[in-house]
Amino acid sequence: MNNYKAIVIGATGGVGSYLIEKILTSPDYSKVTVISRKELLISPNLYNIVWTDFSEYLLDMKDETVEMFKNHDVLFCCLGASEKAMMGLLFNKKKYRKIFRTTDYDYTVGAASLAREADIPQFSVISSPTANPNARFLYSKIKGEMELAVKTLAFDRLSIFHPYQLMKQGKEND
Repeated sequence: MNNYKAIVIGATGGVGSYLIEKILTSPDYSKVTVISRKELLISPNLYNIVWTDFSEYLLDMKDETVEMFKNHDVLFCCLGASEKAMMGLLFNKKKYRKIFRTTDYDYTVGAASLAREADIPQFSVISSPTANPNARFLYSKIKGEMELAVKTLAFDRLSIFHPYQLMKQGKEND
């Protein structure tokens, strides 16, 4: 039995909520901190921090965020722009470009940078099987750029997941 301490960002989405469920039932984790835009009342073993504005904590309150991240073993990042934004990107690239850049690159790389500063040894992130910094499709390009950026941070352990199908309906496949 290990006593890992984890932080999860993006816990209200399909993958994030699935991950939280698995971590909370695992004997390997003694502490789970979730950073989300809303209060989660899932378990008394969950420490929930509400960030209504991610950029405020990642940019304006960096020192406080680094302190908050300290004494954790892993940061799981399940951030990603919504399905609505994905569909919007297909029809209105200009409008949705900023949403994708902010969520899938700025917030993800910002959280990874602060985790590195806080000496968290492992960073795990959801990406895309089509991630490629040279891609023409904006989503794939941003995911590829994000992967390159987090690789330069030199974590002791880095996991980049490329799921073909996110786990929204994956619960019946356990």
